[in-house]
Amino acid sequence: MISPSVFSAPRPLADVIRQRRRALGLTQHELAARLGAATCVHDVRRLEAGQILLPAWNRLHELARALELPLTALTGFVDAENKPLR
Repeated sequence: MISPSVFSAPRPLADVIRQRRRALGLTQHELAARLGAATCVHDVRRLEAGQILLPAWNRLHELARALELPLTALTGFVDAENKPLR
């Protein structure tokens, strides 16, 4: 069994998306454009507000690509440098 002290709870997806978007200097409109024609700024706002708690698997991959992050960093289990969170 893994000790509870080994892993911390992942940061909420909404926080990761918002903080990374800002770190890249992107607006919500620009992130929506990176995600493709099927995504509007309203979708990005809902993601950042936590109104979409767990997007579809393919959307998680699109978000990771658009935010220039490994999927594990997007989901909050590692940071942007791929170091485990503690």
